[in-house]
Amino acid sequence: MAGDDLEQKNVMMKLIDQIGFDAIDAGLLAESWKQQPGMPAYCQDLDKNALQLALQRADMNTKAENLARADEMAKPYF
Repeated sequence: MAGDDLEQKNVMMKLIDQIGFDAIDAGLLAESWKQQPGMPAYCQDLDKNALQLALQRADMNTKAENLARADEMAKPYF
């Protein structure tokens, strides 16, 4: 969960927890690019710890390379 209002993030994280999922605080909205296509956390089946590590590994300098790899992986489905 990325956002600028900590109170609102906590409300949403509680809701996510109540429906049976783990939520993590992924920082400010300005850091939400770490969850976008081409980043290590995007569309991955990760547990809470692995997701936190993937978000830490996100590097804007590798976005184009990661997007190209993601496109290649998706081609069989289109």
